[in-house]
Amino acid sequence: MKRKSEASVTKSNSKRPKKPEVVQTSENSSNFAESSNSKRPKKPEAVQTSENSSDFAESRMAATSFVCLLRGINVAGSNVLKMPVLAKLFSDEGFLNPKTYIQSGNIVFTRPAVHPIAAEELESHIHECIRDQFGYNVPVWIRTKQQISDLISQNPFIQHEDIESKQLHVTFLSEPYGSVLSEKLDHKFNADTYNDFDATFDIFKSSEDSKHIFLHTPNGYGKTKLNNNVIEKACECSATTRNWNTCLKLFQMITEM
Repeated sequence: MKRKSEASVTKSNSKRPKKPEVVQTSENSSNFAESSNSKRPKKPEAVQTSENSSDFAESRMAATSFVCLLRGINVAGSNVLKMPVLAKLFSDEGFLNPKTYIQSGNIVFTRPAVHPIAAEELESHIHECIRDQFGYNVPVWIRTKQQISDLISQNPFIQHEDIESKQLHVTFLSEPYGSVLSEKLDHKFNADTYNDFDATFDIFKSSEDSKHIFLHTPNGYGKTKLNNNVIEKACECSATTRNWNTCLKLFQMITEM
């Protein structure tokens, strides 16, 4: 006997009282939850699931937009990858409406509700696609709209009027770093060690999810002592950094998807 699609089940559930057994019909999440969510605006904290859940849990229920960041392409003539070609790769893989931003490897796209690649497997899948098609072994980061929104709202440095946006950056990590960052990086760079903010030297502030680091680099990122190599060594994971204006632009793009 053929099962009804999730869309059909959701539609029918909205017309009759929900029965306990309906909750067990979805492979990835309860139809009750899906049906309930469709009747009210999604709250920002909806993506922030329990401590034991994936950041991508919500994406199992509906088409979801993501930001993808690449590191190490189009640098000094190495790993050349034109953005229209990158966008086509995403389209060929069944992702919707891919849009790129500048040449450093930033792309916003939508994963359909029904897609063979699970949301939590996107990083490895895109990494393999780029490696297989172009021969580039470049790291890949995937972030949800909620995660980008959190970055915009949590940056502790934007409240200081004497800081210019060009002095701000965000480092994206491949793994949560826990408490190891503060232990391995020189304490003089840690914003938590100061009662009064000093806008004249490099400092960092950890994000709430331990996957991002906010940077203040008054002399420019090219001269900072908090570059990717230093942070990777301290965190023992891969890192890529974007300036604050790029973060704002990517948030605008994913909001408009």
